[in-house]
Amino acid sequence: TIIRASKNPVTMDQLRAQLDEIGPSLGSGRAANESFWAALHREASELFVIEQAGKESQTPTQRVQRARRYLEAGRVEAALGEIEKLPGRAKAADWIAKARSYAEARRALDIIESAAILEPRGLRDAVGQPIEQPSPLAPPAG
Repeated sequence: TIIRASKNPVTMDQLRAQLDEIGPSLGSGRAANESFWAALHREASELFVIEQAGKESQTPTQRVQRARRYLEAGRVEAALGEIEKLPGRAKAADWIAKARSYAEARRALDIIESAAILEPRGLRDAVGQPIEQPSPLAPPAG
């Protein structure tokens, strides 16, 4: 996963910029199997929205805004979840693929980092000697 991601790297800045670029077009769009009448009904139902207080808005504009906030906070998977629920998600296929790649690479790096911290026996220094110092985050032995 990490090697694959390194061949075509994706940065958080690229994800933000691309979402800013495509964001306005994601609020509309017919699903591939959506009939004309279903699309008309969906569009009409979005003209006036009554929402329950304290509940997150489900309108496409609000979803895009939440996705942007999630990206600002470094929460790519949450942003991805919001974009995948939009009617125009087909227009975001490239962004979705990049966001998944970014999230998978981060997850893989986190696994490697956790393994190095919690199981340092296999770690070696620059000259190849085993590192004997336990990690400060490792549970106490015994």
